[in-house]
Amino acid sequence: MKVDEYLPKYGFLYLPENSTGVDGKIISVAELFEKYPDHELTDEQIDQLDAYDRFAFHTVLKYRTIDNIIPFLRENLDKYRVNEGDPLDWLYCTLQNVHNNPDNYKPELITIIEKSLVDWIAHFENIPLYIKQTDLLRPHKQDPEPDPEEPVHKPSSTKQFISDVLETLDKSIGWRYAFTNDTDYNTFLDLLTSYFEYAPYSIPQYTIKLKRDCKTRFAKALSPIHKTLSEKSLKSDIAFFKTDKGVKPF
Repeated sequence: MKVDEYLPKYGFLYLPENSTGVDGKIISVAELFEKYPDHELTDEQIDQLDAYDRFAFHTVLKYRTIDNIIPFLRENLDKYRVNEGDPLDWLYCTLQNVHNNPDNYKPELITIIEKSLVDWIAHFENIPLYIKQTDLLRPHKQDPEPDPEEPVHKPSSTKQFISDVLETLDKSIGWRYAFTNDTDYNTFLDLLTSYFEYAPYSIPQYTIKLKRDCKTRFAKALSPIHKTLSEKSLKSDIAFFKTDKGVKPF
């Protein structure tokens, strides 16, 4: 494996004190990735990089609070997925390290961390086959060389995921199977995106009318969207159902 093929699970390995060896000389890990992208990593170096990354991540993790521990975990999981990492690989590795080092965390944090990781593992283990087959979890990256004169607007991975799932409503016409026009579709898409990204949102004043006989497929699409993007169970997520209040026939 070359340096530029190595994907850290957390991205916390670039600390100044972390070093490794290349061609008989000691260099920093940051310099390794900056100047030696074609260097072939040995198994020992991969283990070393993994250890640096893991240690720094869990050092930061233990100082999180009950209020921000879940968003912190989810942010780092999503970063790994955006870089084409396997979410289950990240989740199992993180859970194992937390479980094997209980003294590293406050008791109240261990329960929250382990429960969240186990819930997410259960979700990703049971993602419907049709989503895996359509590769909806594959991230959507920005262009590699944006114009430096243009402001960079980072695309929302949440919005892209919801959009991709709604496209599976029908093989031929996608989201148009349920929505009668672009305005209703985009209003609903923006509403769900804001909800799952914890951004301010308001329920539309008008009713979004769905096409006749689309209720079953539409409900099936909402279920994996909620399972992937929320830590709550669907039945208990009252706020989520409120976002759908203006959608008919729901």
